[in-house]
Amino acid sequence: MNEARRLEIQQRWAAIDRELTAIADCRVSPGTTDPAKKEAELLEEQDALEYKLGLEYFRRRDQGEV
Repeated sequence: MNEARRLEIQQRWAAIDRELTAIADCRVSPGTTDPAKKEAELLEEQDALEYKLGLEYFRRRDQGEV
């Protein structure tokens, strides 16, 4: 994973955090009919991003880069 991809993932993570905060504050985007479903989708995406970053961390650690 290159630095640009890592930055892209971090930016998406931050965007998801903002969306989750909005849902927690009872503010939803227009067109959102089921905030609980949207929250679950966002959390699932965030988990996938965390997994990718974790794999990259362990790969770099095992190669002595970290």
